[in-house]
Amino acid sequence: PRSTLFPYTTLFRSYSLELYQQYPELREAMLQNRAYLKSFTENYVQDAALRGGNDSVYTVPVVFHVIHTYGNENISNEQLMSGLQVLNRNFANQHPDANNIKIEFKPIAANCEIEFKLAQKDPLGNCHSGINRIASPLTNTGYHSVKNLAHWDPTRYLNIYVVKNIPNLAGHCLMPDQAAAKPEWDGIVMAHTYMGNIGTSNEQRSVVMAHEAGHYLNLFHIWGGNNVPDYFYQPVGQAGNCQIGDDVQDTPPTIGWQLCDTNAASCGNVVDNVQNVMDYSYCNFMFTQGQRTRMRAALNAPVAGRNNLITNSNLQLTGIEWNALCKIGRAHV
Repeated sequence: PRSTLFPYTTLFRSYSLELYQQYPELREAMLQNRAYLKSFTENYVQDAALRGGNDSVYTVPVVFHVIHTYGNENISNEQLMSGLQVLNRNFANQHPDANNIKIEFKPIAANCEIEFKLAQKDPLGNCHSGINRIASPLTNTGYHSVKNLAHWDPTRYLNIYVVKNIPNLAGHCLMPDQAAAKPEWDGIVMAHTYMGNIGTSNEQRSVVMAHEAGHYLNLFHIWGGNNVPDYFYQPVGQAGNCQIGDDVQDTPPTIGWQLCDTNAASCGNVVDNVQNVMDYSYCNFMFTQGQRTRMRAALNAPVAGRNNLITNSNLQLTGIEWNALCKIGRAHV
């Protein structure tokens, strides 16, 4: 087994904890959103089984907001593009180690047919590189407050914030039911040292982006929960996790792992899917077919406006559908 480089239990704790604890007026809305999305997802799963799962590729427009104080956190365009490339690679089951997926899980390793593309138009319809660079000391804490600096309509763009530091964290993201209750906090915040596999990051840490994108598309941790106490909270590595689960049928029960033991069978005789993106193992790079369907359901549901992201009209408005008048590669500083 290979130990992780970092304490995953703290690195992946969601900052949405404050949303639940300090905004009690939003709790009921969050729980109602979650119940609706659960029912919607169950119906979508049944429909997907009937239609045989033959779906088109869904495209999600992305805008990067690089928050910096002119240090190495002001990462290059090339590293940002590496982040997108690694993200899309993992969602398409094209990781270099895909051939090493445990034999038990190779048949269900999924090409999710979800891709993330850099926007070419801003919310006003102007040509844009899809990259904002903003100087602010808020980069040192990486809290939700960075979203006050720039926040494009989250029903049209996935906002990704790159910062210098998030104390004890690698990244954080609201799940759709939470984002619907607090839309101004919708998006993903990433420490620059976990963005892509070049520059200030590396291959092992690059999995964090796909993990957070999984939360963005309504995936819980593989053992269940999302580290928000009283809100489907389950800490990793607890024996009781075997009775919880993640609402996905083809992910075996597990306590959750912070090391890469691909022979682990923590809940009986069934091997754990330690290589799953939603585990904490740092050798995790695959999604299952069930997770694929669940994420695609989130992109068809109105919760947090995720269903608008993938529409043809939005792809036109955000410049994803090619517009020859917009030139690629211009960075806004």
